Amino acid sequence: ASGRTEAHRRLTVQRLLKARNRILNAPFDGNDLDSLAAAARYSKSHFLRSFRDVFGCTPHDLVIQTRMERAKQLMAHSDLAICEIAASVGYESRFAFARSFKKRVGVTATRFRQELPDVA
Repeated sequence: ASGRTEAHRRLTVQRLLKARNRILNAPFDGNDLDSLAAAARYSKSHFLRSFRDVFGCTPHDLVIQTRMERAKQLMAHSDLAICEIAASVGYESRFAFARSFKKRVGVTATRFRQELPDVA
């Protein structure tokens, strides 16, 4: 984190961690930019820039990443249909989920599930 002093840098990271933890602890809640910036007590533009500098991704990227990790866990440990998994991780459209999953994971959700090792 940038800042003039070590104390200022620590405070910046603490404030950003508050917003990051909101995403990680409740990735399906309405974590919009306004509420996250308010939680960190920054303007939206400063929050977004600082978050990306400290964590290497935007808050939106972290939300999507967290949802995809949850979707992969559900595919590995449940018999839910892909469309049910999509809905359970916050997607209203299974097509939007399919596009996002393939973009983030590199394979389709169906292929990901097929390639899971059998646990018999």
